[in-house]
Amino acid sequence: MRKLSNSLLVFLLMFISLFITAFSSQVNAEPSSTSFILDSEGNPLLTGKKYYLVPAGGHLSVDNDIEKNYSRGIKKESYWFTDYPALSTNGLGDPIQVFYKGKDTVGESISSGYDVRFKFAGDDEYFDFINGNGWGWVSLDSSPDGGVAQLIKSPTTNKVFIRCAKVTRNYDGFGRMCDWYQAEKTITSYAWFDLEHLLFQSTLWLKTNFFVSPWSPGAWVFIPV
Repeated sequence: MRKLSNSLLVFLLMFISLFITAFSSQVNAEPSSTSFILDSEGNPLLTGKKYYLVPAGGHLSVDNDIEKNYSRGIKKESYWFTDYPALSTNGLGDPIQVFYKGKDTVGESISSGYDVRFKFAGDDEYFDFINGNGWGWVSLDSSPDGGVAQLIKSPTTNKVFIRCAKVTRNYDGFGRMCDWYQAEKTITSYAWFDLEHLLFQSTLWLKTNFFVSPWSPGAWVFIPV
């Protein structure tokens, strides 16, 4: 009986040790070179480097020729005393920079699925989409804590999908959005970077939109400055 108890104790200690090792390796996992996000030239996307953020297909509000030719990018635009990211009407827009969450390190390769934050190059205005809980218009703010996103690598091209918070939406029996206590159906999905017109305006503003199959988010490319 004593030998059996000792054997069980050894087994439990080995199991705990293996669990801790596996857990630690996941927590401290380093980005893999096979998952690096690539820019339009096929090079790894680097933190702090200047890029143009350009829609590259699948955005319902953007003309197909614009996306096909990578001819217009995101710029800074003011509206009612607040700065917002919007699609330029001519040219590639204003350079942006991407950093890992909580870090200002320059020159690190960015991997798919890791938390990053965006800012316009040359100033301290960060992309802010936390007020909409990951779903809504993107504004600019001096705080770097205004929301994080993950760059999701396309398996076949240098295009990227930009994923934000997971969002839950409630619907009543007529398919209308409603509060949770009126809901007959609840859908949880991610919000993604998208472009959309504000009412009665021609400008396309950056927004985080909720997508559910069969609809899918639009793609982006990072063009080096």
